[in-house]
Amino acid sequence: NELISHTIKDKIYLNNVIIEQGAFIYYFDILYKDMNVVLSEKLKKEMDSKSMISVKVMDRIVKEAEWISYSVEEEFSYEPHYITTGYSTPIDRMYSNLKSLGIERPVFENVELVYELSNKDIAIGLKWGIKYEGDWYYP
Repeated sequence: NELISHTIKDKIYLNNVIIEQGAFIYYFDILYKDMNVVLSEKLKKEMDSKSMISVKVMDRIVKEAEWISYSVEEEFSYEPHYITTGYSTPIDRMYSNLKSLGIERPVFENVELVYELSNKDIAIGLKWGIKYEGDWYYP
């Protein structure tokens, strides 16, 4: 579709497929510089969207399609930016947070560097993300 921003159009990938009332719903997310861009929980609620693009198909016909029309741009700096914290620090923080909630042996789905899209007109920054029970956390 021509309305999808050129900064995300060439970088989409299929993230999930669910079947709901006989319809297939395809959820697409995007990569930026070969890293996942995840929507913040706040933005998901504001936009009433689970992903960057969703397409609902029933009987081989597209019934609905939604997408976020933001352009994706990284924070710009003349200074080089390095990730100085290894992955063990956010994992330890996450385990500690969950243990305080009484969760003893959580299983994380993903631990990776991600860009978090948290609002419009805000550049994205790279950070460690942990996906637990379908949601992203940034300890």
